[in-house]
Amino acid sequence: MTLIKLILTDNSILRCCPIAHLVPRDPSAITFLDSLSHVVGGFSTDLNFWWHLQWPNHIQARAAKARTGNTIGINALKYTAIIVIYIATTTAFLHAQNKNDPYPTTLFFTNNMASKAWICKGTKKSPAGKALGFLQAALMINNPVGIHTDCISTSDNVIANRISLFPNHSDPLTHFSNLSQQFPQLRHCRCFHPSAELVSTILDALSLAKSPDPREPNLQKLAWPGNNTFSPSATTRTSATHASTYPDPAAPNYFLSCYAVLLIQGKTISGITVCSNTVRTTSTLPATSSPTGDSLHHAPPKPISSRSLLTPSRTMRTYPNVAT
Repeated sequence: MTLIKLILTDNSILRCCPIAHLVPRDPSAITFLDSLSHVVGGFSTDLNFWWHLQWPNHIQARAAKARTGNTIGINALKYTAIIVIYIATTTAFLHAQNKNDPYPTTLFFTNNMASKAWICKGTKKSPAGKALGFLQAALMINNPVGIHTDCISTSDNVIANRISLFPNHSDPLTHFSNLSQQFPQLRHCRCFHPSAELVSTILDALSLAKSPDPREPNLQKLAWPGNNTFSPSATTRTSATHASTYPDPAAPNYFLSCYAVLLIQGKTISGITVCSNTVRTTSTLPATSSPTGDSLHHAPPKPISSRSLLTPSRTMRTYPNVAT
């Protein structure tokens, strides 16, 4: 309670959540991750990055032991993977901001049910998990990037699993270059390196169950959480091109906001004409770049009946198998 009171008295911390993080919507980016007892890694072709982190020997030794009081559970290691890839996505969004998506959301696919639950509600039993929860809270303070998680089977999580299987004490860049030849969608990805301060905080949470002050790491770890370097197979992409690949959720968010206000007022949208741009993302509309490449121009919207908003095909989105 003392910590909550201190945060509530800190005027630099926002006490609201963007509606874009609360309403159901297509994610701005999708990421995949996996973790083993000796290494952790993940990737996102939407944001063009991959990452790989080998655990120190003392973490590997405690993670490989049988269930004892001194063991670091696999759930905590999987939870760490989500936190690190959350930092990687935040870095990617901040370096290539999209004015049409000021509050992006990322969907993290994990093959661990416990870590998926910990992201939303934390844990009561794992000391390392509770310490990592404080770090997650710190990194989410005033962060424009929202978190959503979902489960994926190990058999479908092929690429992330292959990244996490890079041999110990080997050059991950060489192995990733070979991996990108098998999976061409990785060829534009750059390697994300978490900062030394962030890695140190994570290791303290895992090995010592040391809980950071959510107010302090947010200022330092998020100010410079890491950096991207080019992989041998990566090709250069400008920020403008990178940002233009995101779906444009601005119109759907505006529609949902207006709809929420109408519901609060006790009204409905029956009989209201809604433009197609309002309920579709720009990825489904024909678009051409301007001569300067600064913006996109979309085809004139066609009015549709509000009744057609209930058609599932307009709002549902399917994701192909990540291994294809």
